[in-house]
Amino acid sequence: MASTNPFPHASDEAPGFGRSAARGSGLRGASRQTNKRRKKTGLASQLKAASEGGALNGWPSFEELKPVLLFLCFPGAVVLSSMLVGGLPRPILYFCGLLIGLYVAASAFKTVEITVVCVLLYLPFAKSFVIPVLPGLNGTNMLIMLGLGTAFLRASREKDKFVVWPPGSSLVIFFGAYTALSAFTVLQHTGGGFLLKSEILSYKSWLDQFVVYLILAALIRDKAGAKRAMVYTMIGSMLVVLYSIPEMFEKMGRSSIEKSRMIGPQLQSNNFGGFVAYTMLPMLAFFMVYIKDLRAWLFTPYFIVAVKVLLTTFSRGAYLAIAAGGMLAGYYRGKVFLGMIGVLGICTLLLFPSVIPQSLMDRMGGLIGGGQEISAPKEETIDKSSSTRIDMWKAAGKMMAESPILGKGFKGFQFLKSQYLEVDHKESDPHSMYMYIGSQMGLPALFLFILLMYSMVKMGRFLSHNKDDDFIRAVGIGCASAAVCYGVINIFGSRATALNFTVYFWTYILILQVLKRSVEEESEGYDGGAKPGRRGGAGRGAARMATAGVAPDVILDDATVIQQQLEAKRRKSNRSGARAPKRGAAAHMAREAERAQIEAELAARKAAQFSDSKALSTELGNGGSTAYETRGARKAKAAAAAKAARPSRRKRPNKPN
Repeated sequence: MASTNPFPHASDEAPGFGRSAARGSGLRGASRQTNKRRKKTGLASQLKAASEGGALNGWPSFEELKPVLLFLCFPGAVVLSSMLVGGLPRPILYFCGLLIGLYVAASAFKTVEITVVCVLLYLPFAKSFVIPVLPGLNGTNMLIMLGLGTAFLRASREKDKFVVWPPGSSLVIFFGAYTALSAFTVLQHTGGGFLLKSEILSYKSWLDQFVVYLILAALIRDKAGAKRAMVYTMIGSMLVVLYSIPEMFEKMGRSSIEKSRMIGPQLQSNNFGGFVAYTMLPMLAFFMVYIKDLRAWLFTPYFIVAVKVLLTTFSRGAYLAIAAGGMLAGYYRGKVFLGMIGVLGICTLLLFPSVIPQSLMDRMGGLIGGGQEISAPKEETIDKSSSTRIDMWKAAGKMMAESPILGKGFKGFQFLKSQYLEVDHKESDPHSMYMYIGSQMGLPALFLFILLMYSMVKMGRFLSHNKDDDFIRAVGIGCASAAVCYGVINIFGSRATALNFTVYFWTYILILQVLKRSVEEESEGYDGGAKPGRRGGAGRGAARMATAGVAPDVILDDATVIQQQLEAKRRKSNRSGARAPKRGAAAHMAREAERAQIEAELAARKAAQFSDSKALSTELGNGGSTAYETRGARKAKAAAAAKAARPSRRKRPNKPN
């Protein structure tokens, strides 16, 4: 039977329901005023549901970032004034630091945001601004204690666990615990105790990475917090580049490459180049994703300065690493996009070959043995470390073959390298993070390190397919490409040993883990609505009930909806750490309370929907009658009328016994 529903597009804008079902359900004409009112109401309900479910996409709101940005103005003014005047007197610096410390400590009783910002913005500068207070107490140690204290205050204030580990954090914990065993492994060698005592600060610096990950995991727990943390890392990467501009101007035009290399806040050229390389890729990913937005082009000055700074470090590993990471970022952005950028780059190099600096060509030529001189003495050749690096790799390989499980112990390479080298070298580092871990901490630790970067790429690829939130998509592309860049950087040097270099790597891992968990929970928590039909719209039953004035989120029977919502709540509670009892009277009462709450919500929703339908039909002049009745409804109505029309039969009185 053809539809005669006078409700035009009555449920076109219902939350969780598309237009395809209503468009194909045979709806006809109605007043324009009623249609506008229904559309406005549906859109408002959609926005409300989206905001409650965390589906509003894009960058964090400015209101959330405003307190943090205002706080950053004061330390930024102190650093800027110190750079302009060539350094402030020590009493003034200590007084400003005391004011900042008191404010941050006071804010820890109310919020965790300021602590997160301090961790992410200070640690890249930890070597340049040590802040020595007492022997053994510096800025990094105070910040770690502040982070732990803030996490405890948050847990006690919100009556929650100290930390809720996101999925994938067990890999980080196991890697940290396994590598920590290297302190005991080194004791088996003669003189190992003295070596560990002299390198105790280096061992602490290695463990600080995992402590900082623990702090961030305790303070960043939801999607909004992860998004804001990503914004803070981008601010930190820009500050590192801006901080190095005076050094870049100072070292321009020097007589040799070795004298022209920048050291940055990391105080080492290769570490500084690697840090700029892998932290620039998330910024590049955001630019590629939001390239159609004019505001994204505000990143252009940063990219120009960052590329110039990266070239001035003359770090060949950083050059190769950012090239590999950039190709992956372009591939995840889109194959067509990558192809267009590649063709444009090749054409630019063919037409304007002078855009590549001669110093870069000479530096990369040294990588393949074609070292040249640039106005430098003969003893200052470009490629003076390649042969030494190869010898160190061979020695590390022999150590891994002898001790594959636990390695030679922490800093055992520098202690035992003379036994494995044919020609003695002054360097005490294997010049590769993979050789560093494998020779001193064992092959299982090396496997876990590679697995960490692989999991980071895998999570980034998962988030890069997100079509609902461009911010999450950009985070996935940027962090996945940063992981590849990080892996290539560590081939040519032991970079991942200092917290000022690795802090953003661990932050990216945590951000990916939190965002992946939130995306999976949101996708699993959507239970309402009907399954799509063959042509992409809702099923035939959904269309018919939509034309009858029934919202699609109650198409399923009440028992099914209640069971699905109970399962969704149970999964969410298990993941958040607030696990309810599974047995006994308390568990039964909790389940019954949840079921009663869901039933009440469904009843209220049905009452509101049917009252809206009745009011609309009254407005159209139908007198409140139902506009469309299915065949079953008409049969039931006719049967009820016939039954009511039958003469009632009196029951015969029971005969007395």
